Amino acid sequence: MKGAVRCESLDMAGLTRAEKHGKRLDWIGRQRKIRDADPLVVGGMDLVDLYAAHVDGARQNKGAKKPVLHYIVRFPPEVLLDDGPTPFARLDRAGRERLMVEQAVRFINESHGGQAVFAARLDRDEAGESIVDVFACPRYMKPSRSERREPALWTSATKFGEELARKHQDHIRARMKDATTTKAITSPRAVGMALQEEFGEFFARENGVNLDARKFKESPAQDRLAIEEWRLRQMEADAAEARQALDEARAACAEAEGEARKAQEARADAEDKARKAQAAQAEAEAREKAAQEHAAEIAQAGRVLVDEMREERIHYAKGREDQIRFKNKEASVAILPGLPELEPLVFAAAAIQKERDEKRAFIARQIENLTMAFKAIRSAIPVVRRMLQSPATPPKERAEAKVARREIVRVGPIARNALNRAREDAQKIGVSLPAEDPGSTLSL
Repeated sequence: MKGAVRCESLDMAGLTRAEKHGKRLDWIGRQRKIRDADPLVVGGMDLVDLYAAHVDGARQNKGAKKPVLHYIVRFPPEVLLDDGPTPFARLDRAGRERLMVEQAVRFINESHGGQAVFAARLDRDEAGESIVDVFACPRYMKPSRSERREPALWTSATKFGEELARKHQDHIRARMKDATTTKAITSPRAVGMALQEEFGEFFARENGVNLDARKFKESPAQDRLAIEEWRLRQMEADAAEARQALDEARAACAEAEGEARKAQEARADAEDKARKAQAAQAEAEAREKAAQEHAAEIAQAGRVLVDEMREERIHYAKGREDQIRFKNKEASVAILPGLPELEPLVFAAAAIQKERDEKRAFIARQIENLTMAFKAIRSAIPVVRRMLQSPATPPKERAEAKVARREIVRVGPIARNALNRAREDAQKIGVSLPAEDPGSTLSL
């Protein structure tokens, strides 16, 4: 698990900017917002007023130009998962967020004299969901040089950080191998190292899990990107993705046009085959009716023959009794005449059925192809809409997006109408269609 804590000192102007950022009144704050969710706040959002109330009645070094400490406490993302550390895993999502804020505030207070924090905030509308901003101005009782005076309440932005640095001197000297001084190293960089080490011990003590060991940097140079540079890189990546999506949309439009043309040709062919099939069906029905009439005639002729044979039975019985046998001489003799005239009709019906099956398979394939083409057109719509609506889209790409929109508006209805007509034809000949419908509207 990876966790970290970082600190920066703020003057009153910086605190005002931090307040605007928390209230999403600045440009950076609005750019970071990716969802509608209220922050989880301790103290409040009015940082300047909270600071004034926090230091009211306390004395402060006149040379302190940046009296406010802004801590960015980054918890491991695993604390928000069900298999995270035990104190977090047994809570729901809201409980885990509250526990993060509570632990961040308690860590800063415990490591800075117990009276340091005046506000804290967990922004739940940003991409980073496990970062707690803590604002502090450590207070402490400073004894008077004269025993006759009572201790006075003071504030200090450096006192407790230097004490942490002295506590973790071994760790600091192990990282700052080029340090030659024998005095305690309490530089801002050393304070940052000590703060990180202290947070690791606090997290392990509170949650029973050790944070991953940090990789030491070769130089003290800052390796964290400023938010503006990070945002610029994100915008460049988004623009590249949008260009790729536009190319894919154009390819999809071209493919959809081809599929639409094929669908029109297939529809014309299907209509021609349907007309032929209807004519063949009518002819088959006529031939079947004629065959039935012919069969009825043959059956009638058979019944006449039976009657004639029944009349001649006595004669045969007297003259050729050894050759003619009846199972029941009193019953009528039933004759099942053969119908060779029906054989051509049977073959014609089989051919018609085969043609119907081929037509059903062909229309089913065309409906599948048209559905895929229509879905491809619809999938390109959100990309084009996002490029048109985003203020960060370059003019050239916006112009390309407009061209893509016109192509979609022109090609989309063609593909949609072709698909609807194919589905109507399928219903007429009894082709079973899937329940899924790709939609019937195209909206930009």
